[in-house]
Amino acid sequence: MQLFYILTYFDDKKIHIESKETTRVFSLTQKNGTLKSDEEVRLSKTKLLVIDDDDFIELIFKKQLLPLENHLEVSFETKLSDELSKYTPSLIFCDLNISGYRNEETLENVRSFFPLTDIVVMSGIEPSNLADLQSQFSFEEFLNKDDILSSLVPFVKNKFNIV
Repeated sequence: MQLFYILTYFDDKKIHIESKETTRVFSLTQKNGTLKSDEEVRLSKTKLLVIDDDDFIELIFKKQLLPLENHLEVSFETKLSDELSKYTPSLIFCDLNISGYRNEETLENVRSFFPLTDIVVMSGIEPSNLADLQSQFSFEEFLNKDDILSSLVPFVKNKFNIV
């Protein structure tokens, strides 16, 4: 994962540098002719969105990701609706089988709201056309719901470099 920092502004001997994950504020002081920096780091939580109409999946995510609550902000939606537009997630976990939608419709709908956001597709059964779906809708990963208890936390930790 590459981090990009943007110098957002500076004032009163402070430089504010922001990335997707952090805001860094450097206070500059001059001592004996050299500049010293006292760095203050404010971490913002990584935002995850889980789209699944199964309440049990919400319980699993809440329980499994509880140890990472200082790093993550997790939101849940059960429907594909205009409500999705209120979110700005870094990563989406999406059930492939949302009630009332075919696999392609689910992914097309999610992509329409989040054209550039990484998506992890979840399902209890791996679809036979998984490779086609992946190339068509550019999702990052497929997680089998049967393996989610063992794979969710390691996946999230690795994805966002959480120790």
